[in-house]
Amino acid sequence: MLIDAALTVALLVLGGVEVAGFLGTQFPGPRPVHVAFMVAGTVPLLARSRWPLTTLLVVAVIGTVWVDAMYGLRADQPPFQPYLVLLVVVYSAAAYTDGRQARAATVVVAVGIASSLPLLIAGAPVSNVVPPLIATLVAFGVGLAVARYRRTAESSQARNRELEAQQDEAARRAVAEERARIARELHDVISHDVSLMVLQASVERRAADSDPTTAGQTLASIETTGREALAELRRMLGVLRHGDDDAPRHPQPGLAQVPELIAAARAAGLRIRLQVQGDPHPLPAGLDLAAYRIVQESLTNAAKHGPGHGVCVTIGYAPHDLELEVGDDGEGSATTALPAILPSGGHGLVGMSERVALYGGVLEVGRSGATGGFRVRARIPLPVTT
Repeated sequence: MLIDAALTVALLVLGGVEVAGFLGTQFPGPRPVHVAFMVAGTVPLLARSRWPLTTLLVVAVIGTVWVDAMYGLRADQPPFQPYLVLLVVVYSAAAYTDGRQARAATVVVAVGIASSLPLLIAGAPVSNVVPPLIATLVAFGVGLAVARYRRTAESSQARNRELEAQQDEAARRAVAEERARIARELHDVISHDVSLMVLQASVERRAADSDPTTAGQTLASIETTGREALAELRRMLGVLRHGDDDAPRHPQPGLAQVPELIAAARAAGLRIRLQVQGDPHPLPAGLDLAAYRIVQESLTNAAKHGPGHGVCVTIGYAPHDLELEVGDDGEGSATTALPAILPSGGHGLVGMSERVALYGGVLEVGRSGATGGFRVRARIPLPVTT
């Protein structure tokens, strides 16, 4: 609206200067009539963006009446300002209309051009008719080009928004699938632990039957509570097994199986070395599984995206943290192709991020140095034992 207002004011000023006689234009008849035509034909520009077709019709009618009524077949050069206004509204009608309105604007411009041809036949000066017609065609063509560019840009933006929405949905779906898969693995771990707890409580209760004391009652309560908890856990998380009932059941891996994982990678051609820092000590089953999966995913990424690189796996046992780092040196040959030696444990970085967050850890990924290698580093706090 500010642009339209500024354009209208500028053309009104130009028209006032021209009507005042400063540009040498001849104005037959009373000057106030020309002023009225000039103002009436310029003010509609304020609506050229919102109602381009209506503005074109109004300006074309007023300009035609002004020029034909006041000049007709005279040799005098008509004022320049109404033609300039006409070019602006012709451009606007082509640039800002779509569908039926665009077709209607084309018809209006064609009729306007055709209506000028009889003037040539009747003897009107060619310089008064032909240049404005050519300028009108140029303005209309520029408007059509702008409209085509605008539609292309809008279509591209719509496709980009759709692509972003699809990517967001895919990311959310990957997170959901990864969480469900982690929950299925933890189901096995927790079920094992709770089953063991029930078994131990049952043994202790039977051993204490010879001396029925409070301890025996406590152990009986533990057994009952454990059985109920196990039943509820299986009932609640069993939904995650839907469609996966035929999956093989086997003990979940841990860091103790990392050497076997590395051996398989070496056998397939990956240059890899393992470093263990600190004193290895037992980890909770869920944390042990998460650490193994992080190493597995990191090696899978190295095999996929850095074939031929040298890879170093570091497992650090600290008093309060477990540190994992898998990095490649970035010096391998990109033409070396490795087979799919390592089954993926999930959705790559999504799965590692979810596992680290599950235990309150920190995950860092990025370049490992000037050689262009890639590094995955995870630090997971160990649970406090009392």
